Amino acid sequence: MFMEVLVVAVVVEMQNVASDMRCSAVENPDYVLVEPEMGLEVEFRDEEVEEASKEREALKERSKEVDESM
Repeated sequence: MFMEVLVVAVVVEMQNVASDMRCSAVENPDYVLVEPEMGLEVEFRDEEVEEASKEREALKERSKEVDESM
């Protein structure tokens, strides 16, 4: 439940930022709206991947605990 709410909040914030950028482009003719490049790959070190995996598992466990307490 928490993750779904978090994802929705992030998506809404991204939409707000995009809307703000479009409004700025309309209001200021000197403003250049640049679309982000898609498909860029990011390389992660093995330690970063392992740490993120551990954090994800910990969040899953915490989510289960919260769900069970409700």
